[in-house]
Amino acid sequence: VVVINHKQRGPANHAEANQLSALARVKEANGSCATFFYLNSQIDFGALALHEEFVANGSWWLRTDAGAFVLHGSDHIFDWSVPAARSAWLVAAQHALSQPFVSGVFVDKAGGYGAKGVRTQRLRAWARGHDQLLDALGTAAAAAKKQLIFNNVGVAGVSGQLFERWGAKEDHDGLSAQQDLELLANATSPSNAGQLQLARAGGVAPGSVNGSVAEVCAAGLAAMLLAVASPNSAYFACMPDFNVIHGWMDLDKNTIYQQYLGAPQGEAVVDANGLITRTFAGARVSLNI
Repeated sequence: VVVINHKQRGPANHAEANQLSALARVKEANGSCATFFYLNSQIDFGALALHEEFVANGSWWLRTDAGAFVLHGSDHIFDWSVPAARSAWLVAAQHALSQPFVSGVFVDKAGGYGAKGVRTQRLRAWARGHDQLLDALGTAAAAAKKQLIFNNVGVAGVSGQLFERWGAKEDHDGLSAQQDLELLANATSPSNAGQLQLARAGGVAPGSVNGSVAEVCAAGLAAMLLAVASPNSAYFACMPDFNVIHGWMDLDKNTIYQQYLGAPQGEAVVDANGLITRTFAGARVSLNI
């Protein structure tokens, strides 16, 4: 499973073309690999050609009640209460879905949005527009017979879901570790068999210059192994951070990863001290949340 995001080298504001080019090369090298085009449903990244349409229509960005733009760092936030903004985003998604070498679209930040200085009524309008956006994307994906993966959001009819855990007791998506376990268990339940599930984990501050400590990555892997309900329903990405310079989790030096895991012998159990444990045919997985 490969997801190519907007951080591709090349001319400014042409990331979509570079994303598609990379996905085409992946598919040519390995036709069985599932290839996903990345779009964010909240953040308007400047590397995209899509961004230029939003620059030309400043009313397509979310503002506070006082009139200031709502920002994620230096990037603007889409205002999904504007129908024309939704249409522009969907054109980019549909173009990706139309490519024969693309398996589907991965939607990052696919949950709701909260912003200081924006009154509840306007945020509800944003959420309604966001729901309409994802519904329209689902219709387009079904018509193209392609898959969708959402980030930490369970939506009926979606092909798959990315599960992320970044080590904090309350994660970046506002869910506790126990809630994340429940979310992943539900997403991989037999009733959802056939969904494509991705999982990744890292440190408390993704993208930091220090990278993620191995123990935190291991906790994310343990959470996935504890929660996955049906076999062959999840894949774990061993990248310890968003920053590629930090490489992969160094599993070879830790002997616990040399053990044969095997099939689970039952569901995870919680003891009186809150330790969660699951026994597999060849190993035991524990996590103290």
